[in-house]
Amino acid sequence: MIAKNHMVLVGSQEKPTLITNEGEAVAPPPRLVLELDVFLRLECYFRSTDKEFQVLGFVETHDNSFVVRDLVVPKHSSGAAYTEIDQNAFPALLDELEKAGKDIEKLRLQIHSHGDLPAYFSPEDVNTIRTAYACDWMISFVGNRACDWYARLDVFEPIPLSIALPIFISLPAVTPGQEEEWMCELKSRMGRSFL
Repeated sequence: MIAKNHMVLVGSQEKPTLITNEGEAVAPPPRLVLELDVFLRLECYFRSTDKEFQVLGFVETHDNSFVVRDLVVPKHSSGAAYTEIDQNAFPALLDELEKAGKDIEKLRLQIHSHGDLPAYFSPEDVNTIRTAYACDWMISFVGNRACDWYARLDVFEPIPLSIALPIFISLPAVTPGQEEEWMCELKSRMGRSFL
């Protein structure tokens, strides 16, 4: 271990910076992508209660994105300013998920609300991130009733690293038939000056 008083900055960059330039980066910066039904479900949960709650998500990686396609609600305690997963019931939940054919190795998203309070990663949240995850990486997500949402990726191996993640929604593609139907409707209701 190197003692802090023996470290000397030798480059011009004091703080680590995410390299995002296409010509310099090995890949674009990571992002969190919510499938539409996951987004709608989360929006419902966040808007519907002033209590804090816990939800877990199954995450797949694709093209430098973390994609969430499914959620599970674990048994948990909640109140106006706290929430905690029931650790006694958690092993049974994992067994139930495995029996249902779910890959619990993909359970890499921990979501919790701050109810009506501001959405941010509190010192208690950060302590949970540092001590409670038994894996090499995890995504944490916090939000509030106003649907002010934040996500972060925490990597634990080979060295600890935390990165804020932008949140995107994956919208379904429009089929050619839908597009044609919509354009026919639009054209039929517009005057001669259309297109």
